[in-house]
Amino acid sequence: MISYLEGTIKFINAKDICVLTSSGVGYEVIVDKNHLDRLNVNQEISLHIYSHIKEDAFDLYGFLERSEKIMFEQLTSVSGIGPKSAMQVLTLSGAQPLYEHVVKNNVAYLTQISGIGKKIAEKIVLELKDKLPKIAFEFDTIGAENNNINMSENMDVFEALKSMGYTPKEAKEAIAGITDNTMTLEQKIKFALKNVHN
Repeated sequence: MISYLEGTIKFINAKDICVLTSSGVGYEVIVDKNHLDRLNVNQEISLHIYSHIKEDAFDLYGFLERSEKIMFEQLTSVSGIGPKSAMQVLTLSGAQPLYEHVVKNNVAYLTQISGIGKKIAEKIVLELKDKLPKIAFEFDTIGAENNNINMSENMDVFEALKSMGYTPKEAKEAIAGITDNTMTLEQKIKFALKNVHN
């Protein structure tokens, strides 16, 4: 299963690009049209890859940001939404705006996206609203493992703040200042609570 690609853009089509790796293998990758319009032949690129395998095809979907891939995977977990529809939703909305409207139960926003009717919009909100706060926490903590931060424990802090009534955004901002991995869970919660009130 391919999950990440680095290489040079060999050519660009209407919906995809060919990424030529250092080993000389070229991969055809479907990308967000917003990104596609800003890419150039011979440009070096790194992509997070979602591999979609079915009987008659093996499609690769590429994302410049890991948060986009995370949201894409969540969308495809909703019954009735395939990879093509998920990519269209992300192209027209973007990962972060989509997250914000889903957790706010804003069905009206989703129905404004081409191809998303009221029933599908309601299904997206119903199936994802409880998952996305955790997913959104990952948006701003990519690479945190390189700073020796205990992500599992910080997630416990995140959930603790949510249970106290703080929004996912407030909880994320409060946790962002935790850089000392020697702190106990209780100390981290106290630190986060101090942050959220500043």
